[in-house]
Amino acid sequence: MPGRGWFWNTHWTDRSEPLRTGCFDGNLKVDATLNDGPVQNFNLIYNPERLRTDFQVLTGRHSLQLPNCPGRTVVFYVIQGNATFDGSSLRG
Repeated sequence: MPGRGWFWNTHWTDRSEPLRTGCFDGNLKVDATLNDGPVQNFNLIYNPERLRTDFQVLTGRHSLQLPNCPGRTVVFYVIQGNATFDGSSLRG
């Protein structure tokens, strides 16, 4: 994500590596400290009793093959640059 990252403290770790993605229960107390200026953050919030999720951070050029699963919802969030999905262009 744009920016120099942040350090976050939780009950299971102290001062994790900046720019690392993390997954945790929304009820968990988390403290974060910015590492030299602002960052852009993306939060994926969902009910684990109703949904299964997968989160990936991709940089550079990639080609993804997604299985054909009826009823499946796919979400792309483009921060910078552009992406093409099923013939449609997405721009960040």
